[in-house]
Amino acid sequence: MATFYKGAGVGTHWHSRDSRRVGFTARSPETGPTTEALIAHVATGTINSPYISLTRSYAVAWHYAVFSSK
Repeated sequence: MATFYKGAGVGTHWHSRDSRRVGFTARSPETGPTTEALIAHVATGTINSPYISLTRSYAVAWHYAVFSSK
């Protein structure tokens, strides 16, 4: 499975701050990353997953998932 990651953009709030220092972590980091968990995270906005979304915009998440892999 390909690993997709989109970091915080240069000059943004989270680019200049270490989010881990303020407790910004996945709700369920002990859960193993799987394709099914990733699909559920993007499609349903589930928060009990090993993934973190910097946006709650499903349109943005969908566009990134579909077009950023090409």
